[in-house]
Amino acid sequence: MSTISASTTSTTAFKVTSDTTGTLVFQTGATPTTAVTVGTDQSVTLAGNLTVTGSTTNTGYLNAPNTFGFKNRIINGGM
Repeated sequence: MSTISASTTSTTAFKVTSDTTGTLVFQTGATPTTAVTVGTDQSVTLAGNLTVTGSTTNTGYLNAPNTFGFKNRIINGGM
């Protein structure tokens, strides 16, 4: 994995560590913590919240947890 690490406590703005896997990792903080990972399969993993202040287009699937899946089973117990 190639790593770009940013630290506000060092004398350099960022440090780049690379290899041949094709995965890109962005890290933050004095003790590097992974913030974003970009995989070779075009996947993006965030380690926090995502805030969008504009338009967003989704051309694939959006996975969201189903929090109402068993609601009627409890209310309609005779199901």
